[in-house]
Amino acid sequence: MGAVAIGPIIGAQTIHHTGDLLSVYYIAFACTVFTALMWIFVVPESLSAERRAASSRKYYEERRIRAERLAAARADAVGWRKIVAFLVPSFLIELVEPMSVLLPQRRSNGLPGREWGLTILAGSFLIVLVSTVRWSGSFSSI
Repeated sequence: MGAVAIGPIIGAQTIHHTGDLLSVYYIAFACTVFTALMWIFVVPESLSAERRAASSRKYYEERRIRAERLAAARADAVGWRKIVAFLVPSFLIELVEPMSVLLPQRRSNGLPGREWGLTILAGSFLIVLVSTVRWSGSFSSI
């Protein structure tokens, strides 16, 4: 949050002292490169080699099983579902699948109904995001 407040001030001062609009972008690029180098060389790996290998094996096994299920579903599909099954590539399904955590989940304590907390949070974020983009676009002609 501090960067949003202080960034324009630093940018304005940089432009004032250098007289060049591009200097702000050069500084931003240098900061990005510095951050990437810190992540690559300074931040240690959090998983051991064995756990990374086990996770990799599990990932590829789940991917193989998913591909087999998709092939079986495509073979068993009839009518319009067959058309959809062949038009939607599996990588698109894999791209959207992690967002399923945002769908309402069954309650873990045995109570009836579903837990809507993450769904409402994601919907609220989407509303804020869309309204922010719309609001900033409404002043672009001024």
